[in-house]
Amino acid sequence: MTDYSQSTWAELDADNDGVSPNGVQGGYAPSQIAPIIRAGMGAAKRNFVRSNAIYTTTGTGNAYVLTYEGAPTAYVKGEIYRFFVDRANSGAATLNINALGAKAIIMPDGSALTASQIKAGRIIEVAYNGTSFVMIGHVDQNLKLGDVSANTLVLTTALAVAEGGTGSTTAAAARTALGTDNASNLTLGTVADARLPTSMAGKTFTSLATVSAGNSIANADFLTLKPTDFATGKPQLSFKKDSTAGNWSIILWDGATTNGALNLQSGSLLHNGSTVWTSANDGSGSGLDAGLLEGQAAAYYRNASNINAGTIADARLPTSLAGKTFTSDVHVNGADFTIDHTVSADLRFELNNILAGRLYRDVSGGLVMRRYNETTGAAEGYIQITGNGVNDAKYNGNIMWHAGNDGSGSTLDADLLDGYQVVHLYRNNADFTTSGQLTISNGSPYIRLQDTTSGAYDARIRLDANNIYFDGSSDGTNYSEVMRFEMDTKAGYMTSLFLSSSGEAIRLAAPTAGQDPYISWYSGATRTGYIQYVDSGTHTGFYMTNDVTDDKLGIDNSGGTSALRFWDSSRSALDVVITSANIDNHALAKYYTGTDVNYVGYPLGTDVLVDDVLINRNASATLRLGSQPYLFSTTGTGTVVGGTWRARGTYTNGNGTTLMQRTG
Repeated sequence: MTDYSQSTWAELDADNDGVSPNGVQGGYAPSQIAPIIRAGMGAAKRNFVRSNAIYTTTGTGNAYVLTYEGAPTAYVKGEIYRFFVDRANSGAATLNINALGAKAIIMPDGSALTASQIKAGRIIEVAYNGTSFVMIGHVDQNLKLGDVSANTLVLTTALAVAEGGTGSTTAAAARTALGTDNASNLTLGTVADARLPTSMAGKTFTSLATVSAGNSIANADFLTLKPTDFATGKPQLSFKKDSTAGNWSIILWDGATTNGALNLQSGSLLHNGSTVWTSANDGSGSGLDAGLLEGQAAAYYRNASNINAGTIADARLPTSLAGKTFTSDVHVNGADFTIDHTVSADLRFELNNILAGRLYRDVSGGLVMRRYNETTGAAEGYIQITGNGVNDAKYNGNIMWHAGNDGSGSTLDADLLDGYQVVHLYRNNADFTTSGQLTISNGSPYIRLQDTTSGAYDARIRLDANNIYFDGSSDGTNYSEVMRFEMDTKAGYMTSLFLSSSGEAIRLAAPTAGQDPYISWYSGATRTGYIQYVDSGTHTGFYMTNDVTDDKLGIDNSGGTSALRFWDSSRSALDVVITSANIDNHALAKYYTGTDVNYVGYPLGTDVLVDDVLINRNASATLRLGSQPYLFSTTGTGTVVGGTWRARGTYTNGNGTTLMQRTG
């Protein structure tokens, strides 16, 4: 369905040559002419009912709705609509035509409507400006005028405040309407001093208040604060400037007696005539006599039990101490420390009142240093010196070895020999394991591995010039090469390689990016192919190359369904390999294999026959399902078949049969 406003109809007759209903191409069969005429009549009628007041709005409030039988397909800039309105507006309004979306109705200057500019039953004319509907017809202005003379305008009805008036015809009533007689409405300026009352009660000043005069001031040097019902027994606070320059007093008085005075004098502060001590006037010579010193009375500091810091001078200690226990280190400087006993001189060590060690000398046992269990006090190990012989130093009764009694014949059985245990020393009658380095230096040195099992092969590892060999022998005499590594070229050689692994078996690792290792195949001395992962250059990824033709097949690094590529050396072109996953991305003809008669998703390249109208070659048309399960059509209201369809030729048999092909 096409309207006059749509771009598919042209102003020039000759340009209306599209497929009906967007034009008339000619050569129609009689049955094809009637739809064209009907389309023209419908467009003319739709234009008539929209440009003339035929329809009446519906909706609610300020949201007006127009519903035409032949709905517009879209709002078109410049198109005019005329219609009756079913109700007046009460403010800004909108218009929604056939659910195309509500658009604002505005005045020609772009302002929104005000109340009653649309009256019920009136004909309204609007034009769409691309975003809103502009009133271009009758507009009611809510203007009330009384008697008008050359210099005077008399309002017979009060103009409301909302409409710019005062809401009254008298000055007093106007002040009330405008709120100018209510101090609560003041939002700007400052109230004049004359407008303030002489007395204010119950007021709170939320910022600095300055009192320049008042009954509370006795004179210029005296400020008194007291209750309004002041009498004897009630408090009065006075701030007084004394006769002495720079001195002030704060006095609390009850009407009969001064209850307290604080005097601020130059350099001092007094309370009722007594000095007030501060950090500025205390200390030595201040005369301050405190009852406590850091919370303690004087007797506390004369009691030695309260000494908890410093060191008592040597002169304060007695010359002899009996029954004393030293709980920390004892240092003897400049004198001998002597233990004298008739039988056994003994120096004892205790831990938490439990014997833990002794150093003693007895007549029969020599000098002994013994350890005791620090929990039970039971005797444990000891070191003993019984004389000056080489074997007289013992530990738990066993001779202690030293440089004077070791060596041959000493019976010393050591655990290590030059720092090594027996298992670390090579012997010809035992297994040998070392964590050090084993070096064999010789001309063509080798290590032979011999299996004493009957019929087993011998093996040897041999170095010869720049090659290291792994040789095998079935008789232990004649050896042949099994595997060889060239150390200068870092190449290895062997006949066969079998790998059995559930993880990574071979790794080709380039030292840096751009150095891409590969596996190659040779025919004689000529390389015929290789497999390589390339991380730089024209094409990157994993490729298999035929060296004979220089063609490649691989998976590039782009990922996705088009990562499988073929390099055609003859064309120097990298092609995408078509798979079932990416065939839809390429313009390849396919076909539908289903049986659904209502199917509308035919693939590209599908051909169908349409038997209804003549269509120019390669012209596009909307393809629809026909009225019968075996028909397709380009007219009517059948379900649209997806894609772009173009005519590929027509067989004329009355109405004409056209071959249509999906191209997009």
